[in-house]
Amino acid sequence: VQDDLGAPSIPGAWRTPFSRLVGEAGLVDRSAVADAVRLSGFGSGKKRVVFGTNSRDGAAAWFLFGPVSGLEDVRLFAGGMNAWRTHPNLPRTDNLPESGF
Repeated sequence: VQDDLGAPSIPGAWRTPFSRLVGEAGLVDRSAVADAVRLSGFGSGKKRVVFGTNSRDGAAAWFLFGPVSGLEDVRLFAGGMNAWRTHPNLPRTDNLPESGF
């Protein structure tokens, strides 16, 4: 969950801008979180790993797609995209699709 992850990113990842999940008052929009889960296929039994640009953004993603959405076994990639990019042998993609909402 981040507004600007940039490229490259992790293959199979999809982008959900944080601004679409939280309202103007800074409160979580639970219906928007549910829509993001439904439209992305995140709840379809696949491994659920979230990340952000950094650990803070990743923790927000874990909170929104774990406890807030009601999904179980959501995991956090610690260090986020910044940590992933420091490992030259990990796969990358320049195609980071939106989650669809």
